[in-house]
Amino acid sequence: MPRPNMRLKPAGRDGTKGNGVLWPGTHELSFNTMACAGESPARSVRPRHAPEANTHRSPTIILLLITGLVRVGMSQQDVPSLSAATGVGNAFGGIGVRGEVFVARTGISVLAGVGILPGIHYLRSPVSGAASVRYYLGRREHRLYIDASWSVLQAYDLLVPGVPTVFEYGPGFSLGYSFMSRTGLTLSVGGGLGLARNDRIPIAQLGIGWTWRRHLAS
Repeated sequence: MPRPNMRLKPAGRDGTKGNGVLWPGTHELSFNTMACAGESPARSVRPRHAPEANTHRSPTIILLLITGLVRVGMSQQDVPSLSAATGVGNAFGGIGVRGEVFVARTGISVLAGVGILPGIHYLRSPVSGAASVRYYLGRREHRLYIDASWSVLQAYDLLVPGVPTVFEYGPGFSLGYSFMSRTGLTLSVGGGLGLARNDRIPIAQLGIGWTWRRHLAS
């Protein structure tokens, strides 16, 4: 009697090749077609594992993305651009408003103010002005500054009929502190001395306002 054929022929494949899939979702099996007739086919089954996914690349890609974002953030400088404030003092022309323009990356700004000088002024409008150049020490929220200004230092009457009140302008130098929050809120306070014709006049300023910022590529 002829010996029975112990080869397995998977469905959908050529039985002579001896390779096939038992059902979806399982590992591919390799059948040894040269198994002896007396040997069980189960012994000749060798599981062929699918290659594992190469997952070590994902952390590397994430690190590269983070590094790129950090470099972009470092290349952008958030610097003040314009500021507007209201307050009292020589830099505000008495009681008034003031604008400020920042020179990028230098710590220098140019200021101009206009306001009403308190008091009764004979034949003269109470409106006065002021201008100054400022240098900031520091680039963060809390800053000290040095200020050189030109503003009204004295106002007096000559007691001559028809001659208006005299507004005496002169240079002034002051030191101060400024707080510029990242949201825009700005507070400033300062004091110093002004040089009148024959005297030294104390000057001061106190203001609150808003600062607009812009991004500069490094």
